[in-house]
Amino acid sequence: MDDFDEMFSISDMSGGFYISGIAPITNKEYRSNLSKNNIRVVVSITEGPVPILQSLPIIYIHYKAMDLPDFHIENLFDTAYEDISPYMGKQGILFHCMAGQSRSATIYIALMLNKYKHMLRPDRCLTNEILCYMKTKRKCIQPNEGFLKKLYEYENKLRQRS
Repeated sequence: MDDFDEMFSISDMSGGFYISGIAPITNKEYRSNLSKNNIRVVVSITEGPVPILQSLPIIYIHYKAMDLPDFHIENLFDTAYEDISPYMGKQGILFHCMAGQSRSATIYIALMLNKYKHMLRPDRCLTNEILCYMKTKRKCIQPNEGFLKKLYEYENKLRQRS
């Protein structure tokens, strides 16, 4: 599957987590994939809410974010964990942005860092490990440079808290 095809698919990250762009959920033909994958929670990381999602029988969580390296996405990391963690292991959770490459991947990685903070060690970069794993599931994953920097900083912050 090439990057273009991936933008029109829902990628299974395992453990009930999925990543996609906006196309698979706004296109009626693809929307059935939500129920096929038991996705009951949709997390949008976009500039504005997605109206069609507000009318579906799902739990819809929206975070306003721009895919710009200087956007302060780190301000969403702890909030996203608090909002999403009650559904983890109970519902399928789909993270999406426009292409399913940068914003959705960044929030997913931050969530996993928080979930697995007990595994953080000075000699290990969990951000890179999660990112490499994600790329085996969805090749087009690529948080922008500014978001990656914020993820590394967040990992260090979580490591210091532990």
